[in-house]
Amino acid sequence: MRHVRYLACAFGAVTFVACAPSDNGIDDSTLAVSDSVASMTAPTMAATTMMSTTLGTPANYTGATRPTGTASVTIDSTAGTLRAEITVANGGADAQLPWHVHRGTCADDQGVLGDATAYEPIALDDNGSGTATATVTLPMPLTGDYSVNVHQSSDQMDVIIACGDLSKSM
Repeated sequence: MRHVRYLACAFGAVTFVACAPSDNGIDDSTLAVSDSVASMTAPTMAATTMMSTTLGTPANYTGATRPTGTASVTIDSTAGTLRAEITVANGGADAQLPWHVHRGTCADDQGVLGDATAYEPIALDDNGSGTATATVTLPMPLTGDYSVNVHQSSDQMDVIIACGDLSKSM
């Protein structure tokens, strides 16, 4: 029992000395952080934004096929790139469908984002399904609304057969 009292007293004494104000002659307000520590920064992390959409057929489209599908976009602002992937079903057997990521929404198209030739057409199989990807170099930062358009054909770029407004993914 005496050992417990000695330990408690010793612990109390150490705590008092460690926490007591020090009069070591140094003015703590004049201490400066060294330049090497002050200039340290956190490691740079790739700033990515992911967006996705489900494609739908525009109300004014009167064609026989009603393509469905999904699209996803990853923007890497550190590398200055946008990577897009699209998957389409029910698009017509063996068709080649041009597609692009656009600024704006399906209802307010503001043009193709990046170089239009970077988007290879979606090559559909005999069941009318296909996937395509594109990587586009862009100036950063990117802000605003974006959408994905699928066109009828390279000869009918003005006919949108599927569109989806992109929203941020979690």
